[in-house]
Amino acid sequence: MIEVANLCEHPEHYNSAARMLYSFFGKDTVYDENFFRAATACGKGQDGVPAAFIALCDGEPVGVVCLWRSDLLSRQDLYPWLANLFVKEDFRGMHIGQKLQESVLSYAKEHGFEKVWLYTDLDGYYEKTGWIQCSAGVEIDGSEKRIFSICL
Repeated sequence: MIEVANLCEHPEHYNSAARMLYSFFGKDTVYDENFFRAATACGKGQDGVPAAFIALCDGEPVGVVCLWRSDLLSRQDLYPWLANLFVKEDFRGMHIGQKLQESVLSYAKEHGFEKVWLYTDLDGYYEKTGWIQCSAGVEIDGSEKRIFSICL
């Protein structure tokens, strides 16, 4: 059975969440595991951001997603961002990513946000869950990124 919970409610999984994110997003970057540990910590601001959610399968962490103040530095005008959605490979195809998205979006709505943003290189994944490509931005390495939004 898959359960999605606010990572703040399961601090014992901070290290697992950081390792999952680092294993996928941190390999060829300057980030280290400590960056992801700090990014998923419960340092809630007045508006509830940042936040992180973890997917658990029989108590085992199998996925994670964050809600951040900023994810694409060239677009500081957009806020908040769904960031670093990751599901372990053995658990893909079970709609865990969708459940993680739903948790973040519900949380954002509860905290008064009307729209959430993300950027990705994936084709077709986020469109299936209602995200609409609406803009572009530039990553720190100069590459252009597609920006999506969803109304809550």
